[in-house]
Amino acid sequence: MALIRGTTCLFPCPICLVPQAQLANISCSWSKRSQEKTETLVENVLNNHSKDAAEDLKKQGLRPVRVEFF
Repeated sequence: MALIRGTTCLFPCPICLVPQAQLANISCSWSKRSQEKTETLVENVLNNHSKDAAEDLKKQGLRPVRVEFF
C-alpha cells in the first residue's frame, strides 16, 4: 500500500490494474498486480534513476519507494 499514489492516481486499486476512469465499471475484469512485476518495476526505477523509468511507475499508479517486504 505504501507504493500506491492514492485514490486520484491513474490506477488507484492496490489489487488490480483498473484505470481510474473505469472504477465504476464492474462488468469488466482487470489484470491483477503481482508482487514480482511490481518489485521488478520499482527496482529498475530505483537503480536507473531516469525520468522515463519514473514515468513508468506513475503510469501504474506507483511511487518509487523501496519496500523491505519484498
